[in-house]
Amino acid sequence: MAASAQLPRQARKMTANEKFAALQEEYLAKIDEKFLEISDSWLAYSESQGERESYLEKLYRHLHSMAGTSGILGIDEVSNLARKAENVLIGKKQLDDGEEKRVIETLAKLNELISQGQIVARTIDINA
Repeated sequence: MAASAQLPRQARKMTANEKFAALQEEYLAKIDEKFLEISDSWLAYSESQGERESYLEKLYRHLHSMAGTSGILGIDEVSNLARKAENVLIGKKQLDDGEEKRVIETLAKLNELISQGQIVARTIDINA
């Protein structure tokens, strides 16, 4: 059979590690959108009058999701910062001034890290 008449090769299947690396890249490509959800939740809380518990719950859920997903994907710096802010919110219906300051400082660090676009995902061998 002539070279030009050969059947095309089947696409090589991705290894488990390659699939995991692709998940990391996909998550990092959307991380700024995820942080925007956190920022919007914080803004809603900080501008609200009266009942603020629902805003804190929403903020907590977004931070919890970012901390957990980032941790699973080996994006440790993001995970640690999100977890730090999340821990301030646990069981809170409202924050005092000191707690608000800690959340603001942590979110500012997280924003800086994300906006720089130099987040590094740890290489993980899922077959190990």
